[in-house]
Amino acid sequence: SSLAWAMKTKRPVIGTDTSSLRFTASLPTNAEQGGGKAASLGLLQAAGLRVPRGFVCTDRLLHTMVDEASSQAPGDQVLHAEWPAGFLSELALELEHLQVQAFSVRSSFAGEDDVTALAAGVYASYVNVSAADVAMAVRKVLASAFAPAAVAYAQGHAVRSHDQRCVLVHAYVEGEAWGHAASAPASHIVSVWVGKGALSPPQKAELEHVVTGLARAHGACE
Repeated sequence: SSLAWAMKTKRPVIGTDTSSLRFTASLPTNAEQGGGKAASLGLLQAAGLRVPRGFVCTDRLLHTMVDEASSQAPGDQVLHAEWPAGFLSELALELEHLQVQAFSVRSSFAGEDDVTALAAGVYASYVNVSAADVAMAVRKVLASAFAPAAVAYAQGHAVRSHDQRCVLVHAYVEGEAWGHAASAPASHIVSVWVGKGALSPPQKAELEHVVTGLARAHGACE
């Protein structure tokens, strides 16, 4: 079943005291620790680039909220289960630490931001979320992992059942422009494309410098 495929990982027994467990962590630089999107942001931060401050709700949260023996669909369990003891207070402290008024709450699952599986638009993400609404947004993001299309996508891209299903929470930044930048060092290709808004020549030059440096350090990137 989709649940058996998605939840074959060791976790605390449902109903046990989880108050001593931590459900959040700093931005990782490895997808095995926090999922693809969070790891990408962590790598950019480690490279000294300006990125929104953030953290991840670890996959322990999901595994504590879902009971394989339940007859209820896993997505419904996530939407209606009691929060694990200590999670809400831990979340509140993390949000307060970011010192902003609005947040982005984004999926950071296995198979996202990966060279073989980007999963763009497959899982839920929310932007410009108030602090009061972050917890519900986290629920919805986690529940989106069990949507039929999401399960089919993950199975089709050979995402392993024990890989991470985390939620990335970071400060919301309203952009002045959007587009993409890419570099492939082997072919000496550097591209910066703006789909909306405008970049000054110094801003474009900075992006070209950044993406070229990332490609030299990590291989072709976009």
